Amino acid sequence: MERLPPLNAIKAFEVAARAGSFTLAASELGVSSAAVSQQIRNLENWFGKQLFVRSGNRIALTDAGHAIYPQTAKALGDIAAIGQRMLEGGMRTRLVVSVPFSLAELWLAPRLAVLLDA
Repeated sequence: MERLPPLNAIKAFEVAARAGSFTLAASELGVSSAAVSQQIRNLENWFGKQLFVRSGNRIALTDAGHAIYPQTAKALGDIAAIGQRMLEGGMRTRLVVSVPFSLAELWLAPRLAVLLDA
């Protein structure tokens, strides 16, 4: 597996970028604004690039932050969608079985009901 950036920091980055504030991000994440700031610093160190311009209590995305935000938001949205489907029981997969007709008729058909029940 490829080396992943710190995922908690990615989440903090996405929320802060969307909210436009470390304080609002902290409220949404249920942590302190200092914790969000620390996660962002951790991510900036990992990338070796500044992601936000900080001026007092205001933040703005840098070019690097703008570059990664859309994919970060999409990736976290995809993960959330997977979680929602799992919670709703919607992760069923489809099984396709290809067999000669005679095998399907004589062997598979009588066992298919048991397979479907399982």
